[in-house]
Amino acid sequence: MSTTLFARLGALFFAIWGVFHVYVAWQIYTLALTQNGIAQGRTLQLAAYMLTIALFAVVIALWRNWRNDRLGYWLISSGSWWSCFPAMSRWRAA
Repeated sequence: MSTTLFARLGALFFAIWGVFHVYVAWQIYTLALTQNGIAQGRTLQLAAYMLTIALFAVVIALWRNWRNDRLGYWLISSGSWWSCFPAMSRWRAA
């Protein structure tokens, strides 16, 4: 199998991952609408954060990774790691 095929499969899976997380951001947003005050603000912030990371993954996957671009690989890898970092810092605090 060619490298291009693997790159396109990887890009497709990253795009699916991103679309799934857009749905997750929507679910967080609808949850925020049921809350009040600071809890609502924090939950809306989380929805916006999730949406930003998801759209970043979809755009980079379809724009750069589809063409097997080295910069696309590093952007998606570092973006995925960066998006998990706040969650990891909460795990250590617990």
